[in-house]
Amino acid sequence: MRAENNRPIIGITMGDPSGVGPEIILKALMDKHLYEMCIPVVIGDENIMLGARKSLASENVPFIRPIQAPDHALGSPGTIELIPVSHLKEYTPGLPYVEAGKAMVHYIKEAVEMALNRDISAIVTCPINKYLMHKAGFRYDGHTPFIAYLTGSKDYVMMLAGDRLKVSLVTIHVALKDVPNLITEQKVYKTIYITADALIKDFGIKEPKIAVSALNPHAGEKGLYGTEEKIISSAIEKVKKALEKQNQSTKIDGPLPADTVYYMAFKGKFDVVVSMYHDQGLIPLKLVHFSDAVNVTLGLPIVRTSVDHGTAYDIAGKGIADERSLKSAIKMAVLISENRSKLLQ
Repeated sequence: MRAENNRPIIGITMGDPSGVGPEIILKALMDKHLYEMCIPVVIGDENIMLGARKSLASENVPFIRPIQAPDHALGSPGTIELIPVSHLKEYTPGLPYVEAGKAMVHYIKEAVEMALNRDISAIVTCPINKYLMHKAGFRYDGHTPFIAYLTGSKDYVMMLAGDRLKVSLVTIHVALKDVPNLITEQKVYKTIYITADALIKDFGIKEPKIAVSALNPHAGEKGLYGTEEKIISSAIEKVKKALEKQNQSTKIDGPLPADTVYYMAFKGKFDVVVSMYHDQGLIPLKLVHFSDAVNVTLGLPIVRTSVDHGTAYDIAGKGIADERSLKSAIKMAVLISENRSKLLQ
């Protein structure tokens, strides 16, 4: 949804109340420039946000204004407009507990419903605790599969993105020993295809350049170090044919050795690298974008971005959490929602 002045309304879920979510929201929304591009609306808990506000020793900390619906938001700098979903009384930064775990899940559910109803243009999520999510009775491996379930999405891709480097993941949170068996033609195909589609529709890149990383050293050295590259190559060829039928001008190279492909992408030769497993993609990504990377879920019917870090219980409530990833996630949510809006015009 967009306000009268055409700013998109961005829903920000508070995340785990005991983590750094409340703090980074307060610090990020001190930036008045964010209000020039969007109307941020926090979905969370007023008591928790007020408690976090007291812990920040700054004259610029925004006031908290409860509202009942996104379209009640005015989007004025200096004020954080919040839709209260929970009313937690207990608040100890750094000490997670089950009731807070239930609350953080409800923030997500409310935000997804708002996005599906087009009451908000996008969702930006603050960090949650996966273990606490399970303890609260929700057996999902974090935000991404839960949001996919809520939106009825079977095919989705996790992308980690910054200005200089973007990576999409074929496999995500699995043991390294299980990765080779999960590198299937279908899975690689789906990841490349969804990534190619998102680069055009979400990021506005008319002729995307995609690199696909190999799994094995030296791209398998013609089978000497493994045969998974045959599967990857087959998937690449099938994606190319599918995109040609749709007249999409997308260039796909690979499988390329992982020890050089990220450097080439960093230098601008590729718009994204499709990585075979979690650390293969995230180690180079975080070397470049440790503080400002954004987690984007591709392939959803709604726009969802997230910070690229965890709850950071060890620093929660100390006023030292870094808000840059959240600010980047908000900006990227605005970019994607605007690009999707153009497609509907």
